[in-house]
Formats: sequence, structure tokens, C-alpha cells
Amino acid sequence: MKKISEVYLNLLDTVLKEYNSIVESGEVIYTQSQEPWKLRLYFYDGSFLDIFYSKSGKYSYHF
Repeated sequence: MKKISEVYLNLLDTVLKEYNSIVESGEVIYTQSQEPWKLRLYFYDGSFLDIFYSKSGKYSYHF
């Protein structure tokens, strides 16, 4: 099983390549204990999307 940080970084790389016309940038947000918490994507219109993924395979999107 991949680490959550690898999942986020792979997803970020794919999104920036495939959706570069609408996604300006992104970053992995970490907790205070330096655990990867969520992936945040920034869109050219000023909005952003948070993607949460857990080790159990559950995920959610917050726009």
C-alpha cells in the first residue's frame, strides 16, 4: 500500500499535467506533527479544492 503522501504527490502531478488550463497550483497540507493531511488544489478563478484520502481508502472532496 502506498503512503498517503505518495498518493497526494502522484495526484498533484497528474492534475497539474492534465488540468493545467484550470488548475494553477497545489500543495500537500501537513498536520502539526508533519503527517500529510490533505491535498489542496488552487484554481485560476481564485477557488480551491481540498482532497482528503485515508489509509482505509475513504476519501472526500471539499470545494
